[in-house]
Amino acid sequence: MSATNITIVTKSTSFTFSDNSTHTAKGSALNVLELDTNFLNIKQGLITLESNSATLASPALTGTPTAPNPGGSGTSQITTVDAVNNLVTPISTLTSSATQGNVALASSIASLTATKANLAGPQFTAAPQLATAANYNFSTWVGNPTYLASVTFVADKLENITATIKPSSTATNADLGTATNAFRNIYVYGNILPRDDAQGSGGTSDLGGPSKRFRDLYLKGTTINLGDTQLRDDNGTFVMPENTAIGNVNNVIPRNIASTTVDSAVAAIA
Repeated sequence: MSATNITIVTKSTSFTFSDNSTHTAKGSALNVLELDTNFLNIKQGLITLESNSATLASPALTGTPTAPNPGGSGTSQITTVDAVNNLVTPISTLTSSATQGNVALASSIASLTATKANLAGPQFTAAPQLATAANYNFSTWVGNPTYLASVTFVADKLENITATIKPSSTATNADLGTATNAFRNIYVYGNILPRDDAQGSGGTSDLGGPSKRFRDLYLKGTTINLGDTQLRDDNGTFVMPENTAIGNVNNVIPRNIASTTVDSAVAAIA
């Protein structure tokens, strides 16, 4: 029984229902049978409605539900079988090949994993590099110890050293250059000093060696300190210290040799 088939008898009130069906009043008083029939028809309609409708909380459908239109934009929209078929048919009919389907997908994943490094312990097969190293401000990298140092960054640090360069405390034979791979020039702003010996007084290092001699020595000062002796330049005159000896320590040149022996020899020549 549908709602339009339920018969209602009224005396004087006509009515148009929401489904556009109409009811015409009888125009006279209702008898007992008509009153009873009205109530019976209303109850039967409610029973039919209840038996033919699904509950909202947990509907148990007895037939195949249909939707007015395939698909729908809302997430709660019930779609049709045709709409689902239209969606999955292109997927189920794809050819599985090197360019399509699961084979292509598996190949892409394998290629991706083969060319990417594991973040937990990356093992690079080639030298990692920056895209445009010239655009990086390396002075800001010092405070970021986790950065990967590029060749340009290392070169920048070596060309702009601001700290003391020293060998390890355990390196007792570390050299600056070798006999065949030497530095060209060494420019210093301060002093060239030997290291302190065990007593902290120095004096255990040499400048050159018997077979590694320097060619010329140019000095701007006026004094050479040779042990406890000083050799001086006094406005172009080479001044030797007192007790200067020639050949051995017993051949000491007298202090007045310049005013006696030399003067006598010059006078004799004259």
